[in-house]
Amino acid sequence: LMERRPELLSSVLLRQNPHSVHEWLKRASLFEASPAKAIQTYAAAVKTVDPRRAVGRPSSLWLGFAKFYESHGDIKNARAILRKATLVPYKSVDELASIWMGWSEMELRHKKYPEALAVLAEATAVPPASRRAKEKEGPVQDRLYKFTKLWAFYADLQESLAGFEPTRVTYDKMIEL
Repeated sequence: LMERRPELLSSVLLRQNPHSVHEWLKRASLFEASPAKAIQTYAAAVKTVDPRRAVGRPSSLWLGFAKFYESHGDIKNARAILRKATLVPYKSVDELASIWMGWSEMELRHKKYPEALAVLAEATAVPPASRRAKEKEGPVQDRLYKFTKLWAFYADLQESLAGFEPTRVTYDKMIEL
């Protein structure tokens, strides 16, 4: 019983507030030695935590889940997790942008430079006029294309990896917005 104390305590705390991102992350870290249990915990966490009612940043759960796969050499599943994470209805655009930037950073860590640029190109793509959201309405996915921090990261990456002309085009697109 004493050996299972941290796990039992975590269960009690999660019953009290199943939308606590911090508690889910702590619970997943308890199972670092057992990958199957850690994956089950992350999967339960992303299913349970409602992004609108979450205490903490739900994007950190998704990024932690992807990083877990990445740390075990499974980049394909990490990409699949991050793809699913981009479809979650977060409270703020910042949450969604952190998923896209985290994905790009993962590609950079594995020296997949074209993939990192492609991820950010997809994230900053301007949606069709019919899907462009007004200032505070609609899903965050429709407002992502205006997010300055994401564009700045994309421009920095273009400058470092792609050369002058692609960087100029990126800055021109930023100015148009």
